[in-house]
Amino acid sequence: MIDRVLAGRYKIVSSLGEGGMARVWRAQDLNTGKYVAVKVLREEYHDDEVFVHRFEREAQAASRMTHPNIVNLLDVGVEPDGTRYLVIEFVSGKTLKQFIQESGALRPDIAAQIIIRVLAAVQHAHQNGVIHRDIKPQNILIDKEGTVKVSDFGIARVANAQTTSQDTETVMGSVYYFSPEQAKGATVDEKSDLYSVGAVFYEMLTGQVPFTGETPVAIAMKHLQQPPVPPSRINPAVSPALDYVVLHALEKKPRNRYASAADMLRDVRLALEHPDTILAARAQEERREREARAARKRQERTRKRVRWMRRALVGLFSLGLLVVIALLGYTVTSRVLDARQNTVEVPNFIGKDWQVAAQEAEQAGLQPYLRFDEMPLVPENLVADQDIAPGTFVRPGTTITIIICQSQYDLVIPAVTNLSLAAAQTTITEMGLTVGEVREVPDKASENMVIGQVPQAGTPAYLGDRVDLTISAGIRVMPNLVGMTRAEAEQTLIAYGLPLQEARDETVDDPELVGRVTGQTPTAYAEIAPSSVVLTIGVASSSLYQTTLLLELSDVPEDAFVSVSVINESGSEFEQYWSTLNGGDITLEVPVYSASARTAEYIVYINGEETQRGEVTFQ
Repeated sequence: MIDRVLAGRYKIVSSLGEGGMARVWRAQDLNTGKYVAVKVLREEYHDDEVFVHRFEREAQAASRMTHPNIVNLLDVGVEPDGTRYLVIEFVSGKTLKQFIQESGALRPDIAAQIIIRVLAAVQHAHQNGVIHRDIKPQNILIDKEGTVKVSDFGIARVANAQTTSQDTETVMGSVYYFSPEQAKGATVDEKSDLYSVGAVFYEMLTGQVPFTGETPVAIAMKHLQQPPVPPSRINPAVSPALDYVVLHALEKKPRNRYASAADMLRDVRLALEHPDTILAARAQEERREREARAARKRQERTRKRVRWMRRALVGLFSLGLLVVIALLGYTVTSRVLDARQNTVEVPNFIGKDWQVAAQEAEQAGLQPYLRFDEMPLVPENLVADQDIAPGTFVRPGTTITIIICQSQYDLVIPAVTNLSLAAAQTTITEMGLTVGEVREVPDKASENMVIGQVPQAGTPAYLGDRVDLTISAGIRVMPNLVGMTRAEAEQTLIAYGLPLQEARDETVDDPELVGRVTGQTPTAYAEIAPSSVVLTIGVASSSLYQTTLLLELSDVPEDAFVSVSVINESGSEFEQYWSTLNGGDITLEVPVYSASARTAEYIVYINGEETQRGEVTFQ
């Protein structure tokens, strides 16, 4: 195949990989000189209608989509000898899987930015009626410029009411990223893709997949039955809001997931802006609703059992057993009543302290049998499972096995990726662990920054266990300062050892950009040598409404951080003033801005606590 030219244009240069249906080659477009990827149907399938149909289906799906975050289709063709091929973009870079394997858990903000681009691609596909069905890190590419592209729509289907995960042609997707409906061969839709995106997001945030097992079947069963461990329990750097996004995408029932990629995309952005508030509160509310629904279901089950027993008694009379009942008289009646009275409902012990669960079991008339198992990802001394389902009616004295987590480990490996080597060493030793091998590799991360660790964060450990580190040897890159306040940008530059040469003013019409970095030289993520930096700082244009707040602050603590926020037209608040002030009584003049509203609400914070709130009128 090497050196063969397809369509008189695409010269095969080298192999890129192969699958069960096709081989992928690196080729040069002789018309443009650029490199492309050519996917060629295997020769043995040239006359196989099933595989030809699948290949054509892939071309059909790909032709519907053109998007900067999708590996786009460039050409389709059939040679005279029956060779079928697709010409697609050639992406020079790494897969997301390779990034995770090399670095472990990604920094939450970086993971969120990647998933935003994945969701943009998925949203575009769904809008064009295409379901991917195999979203996984291996199918997400990141080129040398940092552009994220979703690839391999090889098992994608044009969405319709008959799209199912059961397909005799191929095994759909990867079991680590399966949706529950894919695992059981049920109908799939756009929400199956969102489940897979949630699984990918989970792996980026934690460095591990949501579920593991010894066999594909075991993993699939966990997708169907087992709730995932919240990412923040594995990586404490994950915010409550990102926890909510991931767990909402990984809901077992499609109706409980995000309605669309756009909805999930909105919440990821919201989680970046408000990591500890809005979505976290929503998660608590939904949890309370689920618990209330579960309680109602238990009550309904109880009522159904009572109604069934009543109907059974009526049926006995209607079947002519009155004579039997009359003969047996009191004996039978008493036995029926005793059967109803001599049953107890099994409580739900899962998640409770084992001592509380044992006590409640005894109070319910059950005989608790306690079994302690090693389950590192379940909080110690809490009930992880029970062998009789909650709500079941059993005879008094029935033995119920209560499974309790009793970890044999004393410690948990901390997350030290994205820390300096010195900070990581301190964190590890303070935890009672030992710093093991320190390996240095070239990387775009700052010099001496930890970019990988073994074991991964969240792994149970014994006192004294060692943690091996991989650190960056250089290729320094410029941090992204856009959107920071000037103070935040200057602090970041100091941390990077970069001097600020100049801060230029730029007139802006958006009040949220006033006082914030709107541009930088060198640009973000550019490779840099020690040099000076030029920043562009937003200043208010004449079109903005503005005024000056006169604030009287009393008993301000020494070196207190004071900020003033304004609630904008959409109801969101944003900072318009921030500074560290000396203690005592202070009179503060604060310029504030608005794009359209004549009045707004302002809030004063001292060391993060609200101290004043009022209304401001703009000129």
